[in-house]
Amino acid sequence: MGIDPGYRTGCKVAVISKTGSVLDHVNIYPTKPQEKIKESKEILAKLIKKYDVSLIAIGNGTASRETEKVVVELINELKKEDVIYQKLIFMANYIDAKKEFLDNEVTEDLVCLIGMNRKSKTYDKIFFQLYKLLKAIFINKNNQDYLKIFEIINKITGKSSIHWKKLVFNTNKKESIKKNKENSIIKNCPFYNYKNEKDFKETFFKYFHTFKAMATLEDYFDLNRRYLALTETFIFEDNIIKLDVFPKYYFKEIISNLIDEAFVEAKNLKENIEIDKISDSLKVDLNRIYSNLSKDLNVKINNPNEASKYISVQQKEYEYTTGEIHKLIGREYVLKVRMGNINRVSLNKETNEILLVTDSENVENRKKIMDKWYFDCARKLFPDVVDKWLKILNESIEHLSIKPMKTRWGSCNYNKRYINLNTELIKRTPFEIEYVVLHELTHLKYPNHGKSFYNYIERYMPNYKIAEKMLNAKHYY
Repeated sequence: MGIDPGYRTGCKVAVISKTGSVLDHVNIYPTKPQEKIKESKEILAKLIKKYDVSLIAIGNGTASRETEKVVVELINELKKEDVIYQKLIFMANYIDAKKEFLDNEVTEDLVCLIGMNRKSKTYDKIFFQLYKLLKAIFINKNNQDYLKIFEIINKITGKSSIHWKKLVFNTNKKESIKKNKENSIIKNCPFYNYKNEKDFKETFFKYFHTFKAMATLEDYFDLNRRYLALTETFIFEDNIIKLDVFPKYYFKEIISNLIDEAFVEAKNLKENIEIDKISDSLKVDLNRIYSNLSKDLNVKINNPNEASKYISVQQKEYEYTTGEIHKLIGREYVLKVRMGNINRVSLNKETNEILLVTDSENVENRKKIMDKWYFDCARKLFPDVVDKWLKILNESIEHLSIKPMKTRWGSCNYNKRYINLNTELIKRTPFEIEYVVLHELTHLKYPNHGKSFYNYIERYMPNYKIAEKMLNAKHYY
């Protein structure tokens, strides 16, 4: 799907096939002066579902930001199960299974047949019981045993059971269902809407297969994440996948050449040979990687061991004894430790000291006291900085979280409008803190690190690249 943004004349929308032919076209008016946002979303949603749209391209020009915002909102509003079902329903085996299910009387054998479980048909027998009971309650209206539905769903194997519960019930407690009966059924439960068995069967078929697919995807996601983590190439954190430091710099070197060769057949891929023999593009001068790594880390790196050693000790190991230098909001303070009956930390800006009063000689205990103090400092400062930039950007968020983060200064969940900030950020300069806040808030408009993303940041902070450089090796977003 391609969208040409505009104001007065609206946005021109075209759906293109894989071969380049035009399947559909329409005008929508989500921007000023008409601002028909709801109507525009409805039209786009219908086109997405009708033509199984997997990619949306938006022109970069007049009204592009406003149009992008509407499209992002629509994508977030589309239910995950609807997206998955749209993929399934056009597959030949699902087309045949659906026809078989709709055209015949529902029996246990039929449910097992259209379930297409490769392991054993016995796994799908429980869904025949679920179908009969849902039909009796919602279609025939001759049964009120809502607790029985819950008990049957509990017998469904795997994560499908969880999805079914959320679809039907507004509670996960048996006692609540027993007491409230029909009131325990979620208000927008899809089975409420049908008066005939045919429509009911279509809905049952949809969720039967969609929830099975979702459960499978969730299982494979977890498994693949474990396998990929073992390669020491990928880092998984806060639902973000990124390359570890050496793979990152390796691909930085070869990416442009790889793009040039992306559609060229590489016969050596089928052979068990060294990676650099597959393509000349994969041959990299390690000294160049060390040089670039040295620049970013601001320290001389000559081999992987030096890099690993430096990165691992970059966060200085403190012993929390008198004389150590600790930072707060970019300033250095001398730590002064005093034994006492209480545990507390105080700041004296005049003497440039941080006073740690503690009854413990243990390093870990002292660290916990200091970490709590840093968290309290962050909790006082960060909301003010965030509020400042929310006003500047005319944005809003649902939640601000301040917590320890191993590899990132901050993160943004643009769907939920959640902002996370690393407590360690309280040790950085005000300039760096403000940049990280601006960076994460910008993700509300631009989820990815594209040209538009950085152009937007530059508009409000022209010297942002200096902040990035100051953040140095901890530049993970």
